[in-house]
Amino acid sequence: MIVLGIVGSIAGGKSTVARYLQESGAAWIDADSLAKQSLDLADVKEKLVLRFGNQVLNAGGGIDRAEIGSIVFGNDQASQAELRYLESIVHPIVRNQVLQKLKSNASSGVQVSLLDVPLLFESGWDRCCDEVWCIDADPEIRAARAANRGWHPDEIVKREQRQLPIATKIQLSNRVIQNNGSMEELHQRVDQHWQSLLTKNVETDSDTHCR
Repeated sequence: MIVLGIVGSIAGGKSTVARYLQESGAAWIDADSLAKQSLDLADVKEKLVLRFGNQVLNAGGGIDRAEIGSIVFGNDQASQAELRYLESIVHPIVRNQVLQKLKSNASSGVQVSLLDVPLLFESGWDRCCDEVWCIDADPEIRAARAANRGWHPDEIVKREQRQLPIATKIQLSNRVIQNNGSMEELHQRVDQHWQSLLTKNVETDSDTHCR
């Protein structure tokens, strides 16, 4: 089994490529989605309420992710401390789930597992990957996409400050896919790399496991 890591610039199109790779046959492991789901676990919810109070609960009694975000995503020391606390709870859960999915995929004959983990290089997940692809786009195009999502103009800058510079991600990646054109052009580029990856899988018969 090939383990393919995916990274990218903010609003560069990483999730778009991940969904397309899933349609092409990759088993998409979306760690961000797993992290969001973990907030609904009873023990996690209890710890967050004890730490932050009932203000983090929504009308249905679940965790209000927007409220949590307003607490932990800031540049001041207090916010950073709260973020570290949140990560200390969520990251071990997500790590175990990712490892379980990789093991399950390998044992069930999955050809390619797509490892989509925020801060993939920073957290060392790249060491589990046979290849890492970086999805990027020009700054003005990314800004336009962010605006279409309703983001504040400063949102890209804030998010980028919490990640490696895109130049570093590009340097550390095996392949770089530019997403400045149409969806058809993007799919063509991805298809070329995908076919190359499948050929590599056949030739190497890779059975990568992350421990």
